[in-house]
Amino acid sequence: MELLTATYCPYCESRLNIESMLTIENLKDMQFYLACPECNKTFSTFAETKVKVDVNSIEDSIEREKDVLLFWEQSERGDEAFKNERIKIRKESIRELEAIKKRNDLEE
Repeated sequence: MELLTATYCPYCESRLNIESMLTIENLKDMQFYLACPECNKTFSTFAETKVKVDVNSIEDSIEREKDVLLFWEQSERGDEAFKNERIKIRKESIRELEAIKKRNDLEE
């Protein structure tokens, strides 16, 4: 996560590293309290979490998954178990996407 604006303590005006202070629980609550590490005073905060959603055609998603699968198949990464798990996940995803593509093609 990256905050694009500087955030300052409302009491001592020292710059705050909000990213290091946030937790998932804070973000769920949206309104919560934090303490300034400089002056130790507590202040109120409000967080708005934004989610970005990318929409792609099934065909584009299949191609992207195949590219990632090829990357992992050609990877010389030392951890074979990790690599094999990634390959397995991508193959399952491709199978799922191809099944969706078949259903889409039948509906045309």
